[in-house]
Amino acid sequence: MPRRLGAVHRGLVAKLDADKKPVTGADGFYVADQLLFYTAMARDTGWARTSRHACAMKTWNYAVFTTAKQLRPGVNQAECLACHKPLDKVSYTFTLDQLTAVAKSR
Repeated sequence: MPRRLGAVHRGLVAKLDADKKPVTGADGFYVADQLLFYTAMARDTGWARTSRHACAMKTWNYAVFTTAKQLRPGVNQAECLACHKPLDKVSYTFTLDQLTAVAKSR
């Protein structure tokens, strides 16, 4: 993957119907209703060596932001590490294939 890279994920709540069940769109996925938070991961050379974050892996850092785009206080970033650490063969990402396809199409 490129030396400098970033990815952002939106944490969303599914829209509920009158029976409080998630509404499903034509594509089979839940229909988004409300934004709860953003998560971000980014990489650059040397970050793991210089980062104060316990979660820095190799060149990756992780953060969680509020809907006001402020760093969310009290986040246990060890949860980021626990999920992403087993993905070392795919640069710690769940979507390496999709990211690679987009990059190659440009």
